[in-house]
Amino acid sequence: MITTVVADGPAALEVLRRAAASGTLPEVALIDRIMPGMDGVELVRVIAADRALDGVRIVMLTPAAVSRGGASGRPSASLSKPVPESRLLDTIVTVLAFRLAVLPPAPAVPPEDGAGRRVLVAEDNAVNQLVATAMLSRLGYQVEVVANGREAVRAFERTSYVAVLMDCRMPEMNGYEASMEIRRIEGSGRRVPIVALTASAMNGDEERCRAAGMDDFVTKPVTLDRLASVLGAVIGGHGQPAHGMPRAG
Repeated sequence: MITTVVADGPAALEVLRRAAASGTLPEVALIDRIMPGMDGVELVRVIAADRALDGVRIVMLTPAAVSRGGASGRPSASLSKPVPESRLLDTIVTVLAFRLAVLPPAPAVPPEDGAGRRVLVAEDNAVNQLVATAMLSRLGYQVEVVANGREAVRAFERTSYVAVLMDCRMPEMNGYEASMEIRRIEGSGRRVPIVALTASAMNGDEERCRAAGMDDFVTKPVTLDRLASVLGAVIGGHGQPAHGMPRAG
């Protein structure tokens, strides 16, 4: 990954415009919201007004005590400072993946396998929400998005889904806790497939997903083919999983 660092907004604009002219526009720009002179919000507005810079995706870095609003919707993602290294890398990878996620043609999905079926996505990252929604829509699913595990449980209680995509790391209630609560609510009745969204596939991750009552998992960045394959495997007739992992005891 090639990185260029500048000290302020005007310098960033100079680098971006020079890169655009030479056909080497960066794919991602990390912009600090609080800078002397031209702050991050103004810099984003200038970038948004320059069509030559349309290809660059923006991640806004905002102090935790400052509101994230006011950037005219141009940023692809926003992170609160200080940013954990894993969170920063995850966001950059996801921002890059979103551009790729919607370009390839979707795998063919027969209407009875996808169209008109509702999938719940529990994910706190706005970019990941966009990625998941774009992919699921291309696969013929209806999508409902919530931002944390507690909201996922509430949504599950009021709506029927053929599957749940559950991020493992979320505020208020994480994906493992939410999955266990969903399994408790289900009792011995119909079991809705839950697919974990994980940032890695480290040793122990699969066992933890199994223990929480999840049926499968996909690692980020999620690809369209992988998502189609996993959903096709876990969703059987009338939303029953074709092969479920053991329920947490």
